[in-house]
This record gives sequence, structure tokens and C-alpha cells, in this order.
Amino acid sequence: MQLSSRYNTISFKVTLIVAVATFVLVAMLFSYSIIQIRKNAVASAKENAMAMARDYSGRLKATIETPLSSSRSLSNSLLAIKDEELQSSLTRDDVNGMLKNYLQSHTSLLGTYTLWEPNAFDGKDSLYINSLGHDHTGRFIPYWVRVNGKISLEPLVDYETAGTGNYYLIPKKTAQESVLDPYIYPIGGKQVLMMSVVVPIIKNGQFLGITGSDISIDWIQDMVDADQKQIFGGLGQLYVLSTNGTIAAATGKRQLLGKKVEAALPHLQNLQSQPSMVSNDTLRVYAPINFGHSTATWQVCISVPLAELTKHAQAQMVNLIWLSITFLAGFIVFVIWLLKKQLNPIYQISSIAMEVAQGNLAITEVQANNREIEELNAAFFKVVESQREITGVCTAIARGDFSKRAVVKSEKDELSKAVNQMIDNLKTSAEEDAKRSWANEGLAKFGEILRSDKELNLLAESVLANLVKYTGANQGAFFLVNESASKQVQLEMIACYAYNRKKFISKKIEVGEGLVGQCYLEKDSIYLTDIPQNYVQITSGLGEATPSSVLLVPLLNNGQMEGVIELASFKPFKDYEIAFIKKIAESIASTISTVRVNEQTKTLLEKSQQQAEELRAQEEEMRQNMEELNATQEEMTRKQIELGGQIAALNNAAIVSEVDLRGNIIFANDEFCRLAKYTREELIGKKQSIVRHPDMPAALFDDLWATIVKGKVWKGEVKNRAKDGSYYWVDATITPVLGENGRPIKYIGVRYDITSKKEQEERITFAIKEAQEKAGLTTEKWTKS
Repeated sequence: MQLSSRYNTISFKVTLIVAVATFVLVAMLFSYSIIQIRKNAVASAKENAMAMARDYSGRLKATIETPLSSSRSLSNSLLAIKDEELQSSLTRDDVNGMLKNYLQSHTSLLGTYTLWEPNAFDGKDSLYINSLGHDHTGRFIPYWVRVNGKISLEPLVDYETAGTGNYYLIPKKTAQESVLDPYIYPIGGKQVLMMSVVVPIIKNGQFLGITGSDISIDWIQDMVDADQKQIFGGLGQLYVLSTNGTIAAATGKRQLLGKKVEAALPHLQNLQSQPSMVSNDTLRVYAPINFGHSTATWQVCISVPLAELTKHAQAQMVNLIWLSITFLAGFIVFVIWLLKKQLNPIYQISSIAMEVAQGNLAITEVQANNREIEELNAAFFKVVESQREITGVCTAIARGDFSKRAVVKSEKDELSKAVNQMIDNLKTSAEEDAKRSWANEGLAKFGEILRSDKELNLLAESVLANLVKYTGANQGAFFLVNESASKQVQLEMIACYAYNRKKFISKKIEVGEGLVGQCYLEKDSIYLTDIPQNYVQITSGLGEATPSSVLLVPLLNNGQMEGVIELASFKPFKDYEIAFIKKIAESIASTISTVRVNEQTKTLLEKSQQQAEELRAQEEEMRQNMEELNATQEEMTRKQIELGGQIAALNNAAIVSEVDLRGNIIFANDEFCRLAKYTREELIGKKQSIVRHPDMPAALFDDLWATIVKGKVWKGEVKNRAKDGSYYWVDATITPVLGENGRPIKYIGVRYDITSKKEQEERITFAIKEAQEKAGLTTEKWTKS
């Protein structure tokens, strides 16, 4: 069948070819632009979601590591009771007071506790059976917990039961800090879902017990729900998953708490292997959380529908599609009208259009022989030039170059406007990412500097030098609060920096004097851009000049001023730079407070060590005397003929007694009777335990008898009780007297009075404890900040 004459014309065919070629070209160009817009929108949203996840994981890490760090400090403090040099005298009431005060000052905690192995704390478990905060074993297991808004004391339960007792069993098995997955524990008669942070107490490789704190999972859920609107305007979902996949928080889904992720949220299981993924038209990202020295790894996951992330990009796509359709329709109408006027040059133009349809924009203009063809030629090549321009702009965007812009031909040029708007959005997003990256890198850099173990002056120099360089300032000074002997507060310059040269300048400023003194009084930052001519000069090899801006930031820690940092620069400080410097100032103030506390503790510790050295010297002298006495006793056993005379001499110099094989006293010298305050008649025939003091453990005497019945000599320090109830300490050596068959026939005890030495040790221990308590108060204040 032949086509009608209307369609079987050159005009129609040329028009059709041009229309199709133009449509394909425009479709390819706009398809490329649409793909790039959507791709960039998703990439930007993914970066924002990752930043949110990392930020939230950092906040949650800081929240949970606070009780973990405190538990670690408490563990170190409790180790003092097992230090043979310090001989700390902490009682169970003292430790209960510490736990209760800590829970009162940390309202985010559900409870805090310590749990000791049997008789590991003070060896007095039998005295506390079923007393307050103890169970039938008498072990030291206090649990201070909030019940209905009130703080009460309960004994820990189920600590030997797998599952519920993992807070004790896991640290005992691994000897490591532990952050436990959410579990159910009975409190006040109710089953409470919570998590625990636990630190083991270990001395010389021996596990003694634990310290820990509990956090209610409802508290973490409340924190997540409070931040819901900050997650993509409330359109995203935030989940917190524990190490074993237990759900610790889910935005607006409290009913999921405590359930396993594979059962309740199976679509989140694959996030373990990659930081982000897109499935079922949803973007999901996660950030891991590691706590202290624990091996636990929690996760923060953010889930956002892609439709919400690409809503703006889709609107741009719709606009571009309509623009392309409008442009194509107008162009076809124009070509049809032109072809009706001029048919002869149409073949040449058709050939050029085919080249353009194939993506070849490197073409030359047609030589027109009349005004109509010239206009058609000009119009066609304007389209080609516009395509070249937009292609160049899109290519630059793909390379990350946002400097090129599309030329807007008229008010109706929506395509160029849309491309330029897209460039502006992407450029703004890149700049914000650069600022965040700069701030995060700075926080990490200065965090590492502040963690270095340096003296205060060296730390101040290092911080100031790096701060001047990192912010691009030209000069800086570090003023530290220094209280003189007359209790007068001054600000002393301990470090300054200018043009990469350190200047050691001694300068003190009174409170309220100048801008530095005013910054101390107001406890607020001061930023000046109109600098007085003689306020400060920045000096270089070429001369001096007045800076264009000066920034003074207070070093404020928990309301306590630690100092002031002053920076001067030839360029104004930007808002995000000022915010960064203020953030760093908080960390610097906290570090200064910690360094000062450490220096005070070090001074007290050095004094206590000096006293301990003196005590060790006295013990060494006594030990030498005891070795000499032991040598004499061995000689006495070999020479039984001389035994009587030597014992008589020994009776005049030491506390001597003899007992038979059943432990009955058969002889006691005058020194024994004097210290025990018994007559000889009252002692003869009585058990040696008549002078045993109840503070001495039964295990010591079991060891004594087990040693001497084997014919071996036993040595040790023993606390005895006199007849009137007073006590005295002796350094005892118990020697068996062997018969002809090599078996003991009786036992001779030689003792020396060491009561004065023991009392001196107690005084030294008390002084050390006072120093630790003072240092602990300062450390607790810093920890709360």
C-alpha cells in the first residue's frame, strides 16, 4: 500500500528525521543530567546519614564510657586494700558511701555496685551473713539502685547464674572490661531491661571481684526518641544494636526493646559487612561503637526512605523533562514552517542533524543563500551550542568542579537556571562537608595532643603552637590561673607563640585587668575586629603590624576557670573556627584540671613512698636480726647439750614459750607473762590459743600447725590478745624439738614484740588514705564534668 501524498513528501521526511534526531539528542543530554542529579542527591544524603550515625555513636559512646571510666577508677581505688605497701583501711561502709554518692551524682544511671570473691575484701564475710546489702554467704556484694525515684541498697542476686549473672561471670572469665548486652534483672520486685558496664578488680593476676554500673535501656530509648526530629526532619529511623544483635533502642518503637534483630528487624542483619546499603528503596547506614578496653561492639543504624531523600531531585527531573518536551515541540514546529519556505538547503541541514543525533557536536555552520536558511542555520546552531555548554557544565560537575555555570539565555531558560541551582546546592554541600571534616580532624588532632603525658608548661606550649597553626592565626598566648600564697588570683602567661617562634615571656595579669582579666571575670569569649593601635603587634622580619582580629576564649571546666587563650590574626576568624576553638577550650580546661590533680597526687605519693622506704629499711634491719636468730636456733637443735643455757639466755631477751604436742602451754618466761598480763600459773596447762586475737584468720594457725608437725620451722607476724583485752604484735618463730626418731616431742616459740612497728605502719597508711581521699575528691569533680 502506498502512503498518501501528505506523508510521501520530502518536507515530511526531513521534518521527521530532524525531529527524531533532536529528540534523541535532547533525551540523551537530559537523561545524563537527571542521572547525575539523582546520583549526587543520594550520595549527599548518604554522607549526611553517615555523619549523623557517627555523631550519634560518639554521643552514645561518651554517655556509656562515663560510668565505665568511673568504674575503672573505683576499681583502682579498691585495689589499695590489697596493696601490702599502702595497707589501705577502707571498710565496707566506706565503699558503700562511695557507691551511693556516685549514684546520687549521676542521674542517668540505674544502679552501681561491687562484688568480691569470698573473703577477698577484708576476710570478714562470716560477720556479715544476711546483713543489709549481703546474702547468706556474707560476701561483699552491695548494689545501690534507684527504685521508684529513691536510692536503696540491695544485695546482688543470681551472680552465679549464667545469663542473669553474666555481669559477674563474663569479667571473671575474661579478666577484661565488659559492656554487656541488654538483659533482664530483678529490681524492687520488678523485671527491668538494662545494660551493664563492668570492670574487673585484679591484683597480680588474681581475680578479686568487679565494679560496675547499670543503665536502663528505657533511658537510651528516651534519648533516641528525643532526637527523632533531627533525623532527616523526623522521616528517618534510628536503631541501636548491641554486640549480640539485641535491640537497645528504636525510634518510636519501644515494643522492640530487648528483641533480637534477626527476628524483629531482619532487614538490618546485612549491615555487619558494609557501612551503607540501599535496598527496597531505603538507604541504611551504620556506625560501630567501641567502649574503653572492652571487646564489645555496638552499632548505630539510620534508615531513611530514598523517596524522601530524592524528592527535590525528582522535582528537578520533572521540570527538565517538561522543558525538553516543550523545546522539542517548538523546534519541530519551527522546522516544519521553515521547510515549507525553503526545501533546497534542507538536505544539507538534514545531514548535519544526523551528525548531531550521533553525538557529534563538532560541526560547522551551513552556508545559507537566503535569509530563511540563514535564520534556520543560526537557530539550529544555537541549540547545538547550548547542548555543548550544558554538556561541558555537567562534565565539570562530574569531576567535582563547581566553578563553571550555565549561561541563562532569558527569564524562561529554566534548564540553565535548574543546572545553576544544582551547582549551588552541590557546592554548598561540599563546603559544609569540608568544614565538618576540618573540625573533626582538629578534634582528633588536639585530642591526641591532650592525651600526651606532658608537664603543664610543655602541654600548654604544644597546644598553643598547634592551635595557632591549625586555625591560621599569627600569634597566641596561653594564660593559666595561678593562686598565690596570699590567696590572690592572677593570670600567668605560661606560653606564647608568634611566626613559628616560641617566646618565653614572664607576664602576670590581675583579675579584671585588660581583656584577659575581663574574659576571666565574665567567663565568656571576647572577639574583636576593631583593634586599638597599641593593644598588640604581630612582629616578623619585615616589621610590625596590628592584627585585624583578636579572640579570647575562657578555659572553663565545670564552672571553674582554669585560664584564658588569646589568639591574634591578620584575617577575621570565621564562625565555625570560633565554635571549634571554644570546643577545644573545653577539652583543654578539663585536661588542665586533670594534670593539676595528677601533680598533687604525685607529690603525695612521693611522700608516702619515702615513708614506706624508711619503713622497709627498718624491716630489713629486723629481718637480718631474725636471720641471725634463726641461725642460732638451728645450732641449738644440733647441740641439745647447750640447749638449757641458751634458752635461759634467750628468756632474758625474747618472749619464749613451750607447748606439748596437743598445744598445751608447758613453759612461759617472764616476758611472755608480762605482755600477756597472765601469771605463769594461769598459763601453764592452758591452750596456746588463750592469747589468740579474733582478728587473726584461722587459716594462719592451720598453716602453722601443718608446718611444725612436719618438723619444720614456722615464721610469721601474729596479733595476740592480753588478759585485759588489749593487743600486741609479735614476730614469731616456732621451732619443733625432735626426738631420736626424728619426730617432734614439743614446740618452742620465740617471739619479739613489734607492736611499735605495726602502729607506725598504721599511721603511715592513714596518711596515705587521707591523701588519696583528697585526690579522689578532685578527680570526682573532674569526672563529673
